[in-house]
Amino acid sequence: MEFLEQTMQTCRDFLQRDPKIGRCYEKAGDSRNKGFLYEYRQDDRVTFMDLQIEEELKLLILFAHADILAAPQAGQLLANYCQTHTSPWDPALLVYSPERRNVYSRIMTPVLEAPLTGDTLDWMNRCAYGKLSACLDDLTALADGRISPTWLPPETAQPEHPMPCAFPDDNLRETKARLAEELRDAHYNILGRNLSDEDDVLYYCQLVTEDELFYERISVHESGCLLLGLRSAYRVSRELLGRAAQYCNRVNSLKLLAGLHACCRDGYLWCSCPVSLRDGPVGLESTSLIEKFGLHMLSNAIQTLQSWILPEWADAVPAVEDGEEEPEREEDDLPRPTPSPAPWSLMDVMRHAAEAQRGADNPGRPGCPEQVPFPGFFHEEDPDFPIPPEEEGPLPGFESFFDDVDDGPLPGLDQTPPKGRPEIEDDEGEAFA
Repeated sequence: MEFLEQTMQTCRDFLQRDPKIGRCYEKAGDSRNKGFLYEYRQDDRVTFMDLQIEEELKLLILFAHADILAAPQAGQLLANYCQTHTSPWDPALLVYSPERRNVYSRIMTPVLEAPLTGDTLDWMNRCAYGKLSACLDDLTALADGRISPTWLPPETAQPEHPMPCAFPDDNLRETKARLAEELRDAHYNILGRNLSDEDDVLYYCQLVTEDELFYERISVHESGCLLLGLRSAYRVSRELLGRAAQYCNRVNSLKLLAGLHACCRDGYLWCSCPVSLRDGPVGLESTSLIEKFGLHMLSNAIQTLQSWILPEWADAVPAVEDGEEEPEREEDDLPRPTPSPAPWSLMDVMRHAAEAQRGADNPGRPGCPEQVPFPGFFHEEDPDFPIPPEEEGPLPGFESFFDDVDDGPLPGLDQTPPKGRPEIEDDEGEAFA
């Protein structure tokens, strides 16, 4: 990261002077373990924060921990709850970790085009804490098995904390001018610029890869950031929604950049990431980084959902053994999936899950019980969802103290990019580890 030392010093200065920060510790380690651990005090509550500075990924990530340990049988409910209360148009995510059985909110922003400022750290703290505190009572009750798995009315949840900080209007004006110049020469199949300067959506674009179609939406969030959202061209089917929610939550617990969303009102699969406007104008360098990772995550997710209904899709391209080069094939010799008994298309596989709500252009989370787009999916059993064993053993997170053997790859999440999907350069592969 070009601005690493300046970013570290900015963090030290901000964390020492912010009255909401309690005890604070700087991580002592190599370049892969830079950041801070500290207490964030608000509303008579102390929240443990973990700030990571990823030099190789050029990324700043903040984790706000809920300090709850979920019962093993509550994992699926918590994962579904986190998905239904995480929108592509919120800067922060709610995530349940199946391996650690804990819940946290997470917010990230690239640091590529300007050094970090204290205003961005303040924005990240407020967003992460606001997301977590609004749902903390529900999360605690779900973790203890004290409430039923139903969609909770909005009046039972605490209101999210407003963002009283001044909005960076000057940076937004410069960002609009910069994007208008830089996006014209980008690789979009369709670049749609909003004719209205008053709307929160700046651009709506189409991206076409070798065998897939995606759409990108660049919008402005009231907290002071840009939100880049990419979606597939297909909706998640009703039958797959429960497993899709579990899959997206698990990906969010493993990946550092962007977040996957399965439970949007419009039924589409989304991937989104914020970029702070408080450090300066945002340009193509930041948006391209998010696009690259977002396309990769969506491609893998679509392939996984397809394989649940049509397993032959997963086996269409034979796996290559380690150390063995994949043989070159002529175009007519490429393996093809086994045809199904009846004619089908990809739209059939990812068929419409529910009628699109009238006027619901923004796919944010439903605001009341009547808006539940897919009732009943909380009760689905997912055979692939990992449930920790009941027997006694080391607490989650402390296995390394008892066993020196490195953990292998988690089942169901192949880290190898699928054939025909966007390629990710080796030096940025750390984001998927």
